[in-house]
Amino acid sequence: MRVSKYRISRHAAKRMAQRNLSLGDVALVLQLGRKEYRTGVKFFFLGERDLPPGQGHELKRLVGTTVVAADECILTVYRNEKAWTRIKRKLKWRWPVCRRKEVGRASFA
Repeated sequence: MRVSKYRISRHAAKRMAQRNLSLGDVALVLQLGRKEYRTGVKFFFLGERDLPPGQGHELKRLVGTTVVAADECILTVYRNEKAWTRIKRKLKWRWPVCRRKEVGRASFA
């Protein structure tokens, strides 16, 4: 499944079904919602102010819908009307993962 240039992961498809969101709903959030790049992913949030004038009543049920996408793939979809404040508080980038250095065996010859 695809929405505009984004493909939908299995996890996101499952969450969309659980939250009763269609592909058209997700496409509207991607089109009308605010975009913020944080922690290595893009957040698309549809707030009440983002609704076009005159269509607020029909789209009221989508207020608070957030789409999380990375690398042209939608990772998850959720609803939380206060999500925008939490998204804005996230770091702009993710700390690099600490990797253990492989210790080579010393050869004694």
